[in-house]
Amino acid sequence: MKNRLIGTICAAVMLLALFAPMAMADGVCGESVSWTLTDAGVLTVFGTGEMTNFAAGEAPWYAERGAVRKLIVENGVTSVGIGAFSGCGLIETVTLPLTLGRIGDGAFDDVYALKNIYYAGSITQWKAIDIGLGNSFGSAKLVCADKTEPFSDISGWYHDYIITCYMADIVNGRPDGTFGPEQNVTRAQFVMMLYNMGGRPEISDTSLGFADANAVSAVYAAAVKWGVKAGIITGFPAAMTSAITARSPNATASRLTLWLISESFRATRTAASSRTQLPRAASPPPFCRAF
Repeated sequence: MKNRLIGTICAAVMLLALFAPMAMADGVCGESVSWTLTDAGVLTVFGTGEMTNFAAGEAPWYAERGAVRKLIVENGVTSVGIGAFSGCGLIETVTLPLTLGRIGDGAFDDVYALKNIYYAGSITQWKAIDIGLGNSFGSAKLVCADKTEPFSDISGWYHDYIITCYMADIVNGRPDGTFGPEQNVTRAQFVMMLYNMGGRPEISDTSLGFADANAVSAVYAAAVKWGVKAGIITGFPAAMTSAITARSPNATASRLTLWLISESFRATRTAASSRTQLPRAASPPPFCRAF
């Protein structure tokens, strides 16, 4: 009986050894960072500190890129190098550590099959990572091990929409950790959201010609100036502005106003991409214009 048990154990060990993933290739990719790629398509990066930056096609695993299906960056690695996994289009899952502080430009360029990113931290910690250009991650889903929410009051139907905008740096929360999803939005706040969507272009001169320009907070000054220069918002006639204070930048924006500003933004963006000035969906009367 004892011999039979020993024989069974030995056979199991042999089978495990036979079917265990074998290393196809390995090497170094940083001063204290190494990598290994198994025949199961798992590329693991491990060690401590920063990865090396790579020019296009120079990553040491590039020749085997078609075999990579899963990427694991282990705890201790602090950066993903520039261009590291560019062209590894068949990667489906990526696991990233809490120690990660930067993802270099184009590190995940053309990784079109990516479905899930597993991150060891929270959404807020993910946002703190310095993510370079050319890392859109497509439609991949971010799965955070730490489920701590960035805001304490977003449990309603709007949760996913707020998180999406928060992740894209379009909206942010309040100093007390709340978001205020049931609160009204002012004209200036909405223009700020569009300004963030537009990439926050640098505005050197934030002076405004509106009669109520002093009502525009310094927080929103660049956004409002951008909106005016881009033709997304306009002012009310001076007489109306001075007579109707409810139309100040800090007043609640009506649904019509939000639509008009959004339509102006859409038309401007579309025209910029096509190099053709497209007509707006409607020509708003003076009393409905953005400011």
